[in-house]
Amino acid sequence: MTQKEINKAIKEYKDYQLMVKSAEREMDRLKEKITKHMESKKLEVIEVDAGKASWKRIFSEKFSQSKFHEENPNLYEMYKVPTENMRFQVS
Repeated sequence: MTQKEINKAIKEYKDYQLMVKSAEREMDRLKEKITKHMESKKLEVIEVDAGKASWKRIFSEKFSQSKFHEENPNLYEMYKVPTENMRFQVS
C-alpha cells in the first residue's frame, strides 16, 4: 500500500469506529426501552412480528483467579504460563 492508501484506510477505519460507537449507544438506548417494558409487564420473553427478545436472569459459576492467587500464591505461580497476543489499535 502507498502512504496515501494507508492514510485513507486509517481515516476510514476511524470513521467506522465512530459509527460503531454511535450504533452501540443507540442499541443500548433501545435495549433499555425494551427491557423496561418487559420488566413492567413481568415478561421474560416477548415475541412480535419484528422478532423475539428475552430478558432472563442467568446463574453460572466461574473460577475466581484473583481469590485463588490471593489464597494460593505459590500454586498460582506454578501454573502461570506466558502468553502472546497481537493487538491492532488505531488512534
